[in-house]
Amino acid sequence: MAEMDKRYQQRFDDQTRAIDAAFAASKEAVTKAEVATESRLQSMNEFRGTIEDQARGKVSKEQFEAFHESATKADEALRELIGALGSRLDRIEGKSTGISSSWGILVAVVGFVGVALAVYTNTR
Repeated sequence: MAEMDKRYQQRFDDQTRAIDAAFAASKEAVTKAEVATESRLQSMNEFRGTIEDQARGKVSKEQFEAFHESATKADEALRELIGALGSRLDRIEGKSTGISSSWGILVAVVGFVGVALAVYTNTR
């Protein structure tokens, strides 16, 4: 009986040592997992910071649309101005051509009147 008690005690002691070793290994594994998780979280926070820095430097969709709309309006205004200037140039060219033609007609009329006067004075 004493021998059986001794064996049970030895088994109990062995199991206790095995359980203690398992707990120690488990604690070590948990500590390693916590360190790894902390490291991953730190890396993720750095990555988030990098993304936020990049986002701050980018133009938002609203800003782009507002700029694009104002640029489109400016383009339309410039096209209207260019059209108006083209019309003015056409009118100026038309006036210039008209004035040149008028001078030609005036010179022809004066010449005709001069010839008519010359003929009239020579026939008299």
